[in-house]
Amino acid sequence: MDKKQLAKILADHGKWLRGEGGSRADLSGADLRSADLSLVDLSLVDLSFVDLRRADLRSANLSHLDLRDANLRSANLSHVDLSDANLNGANLRHVDLRSANLSHVDLSFVDLRDADLRSANLSFVDLRDADLSLVDLRSTNLSGADLSHNDYVISCTLTNFSMLAFMHENLLHVTSGCRRGLTIADAREYWSPDNKDAWTMKDEAWGAQRLRMIDFLESEASHLGWIK
Repeated sequence: MDKKQLAKILADHGKWLRGEGGSRADLSGADLRSADLSLVDLSLVDLSFVDLRRADLRSANLSHLDLRDANLRSANLSHVDLSDANLNGANLRHVDLRSANLSHVDLSFVDLRDADLRSANLSFVDLRDADLSLVDLRSTNLSGADLSHNDYVISCTLTNFSMLAFMHENLLHVTSGCRRGLTIADAREYWSPDNKDAWTMKDEAWGAQRLRMIDFLESEASHLGWIK
């Protein structure tokens, strides 16, 4: 699709969103490879089966978007709002999703290999059977996420507190609450009794529980062959 045709479709869609006439955009199946769609309000556009490889979608509004089976490989989706979008069957391999909002999105069975999810909001996301190999999850919010049947993230829950472990650059990392993406060594140091002044709760039993969870996650990682 050429730039002039795309610009007209998006201008008409903007008018439609504002109640000024225009028409809702239907870009299903379109070839939008390397398109510059940064800062564009694409909410409610039909982008199913679209080819968005290497597209620039930084800070775009993609909420409530139909992206079924879309090819987003190597696209830049940093700082986008993808809340309530439909990404069933989408290819998100090598995608930049730093600081993106994917809260409550269904990412089950989605290919996220090599994706950058640093500081992204994945709270209450369905990640069942998603391919998270080599994904960067440092500082990612995974609270309430469903990671069942997933071979790339290990979870542990004690008394309503959850901790997750994942590999990054051949090192085991853990994330829990506001402490996200710590290496095992850094996590042990943070939750050691000598550091309790930095904890939310100044209770050594609270820290000891976190250390037990780290022990469990490290043991599971070793059992899976992630670490020696």
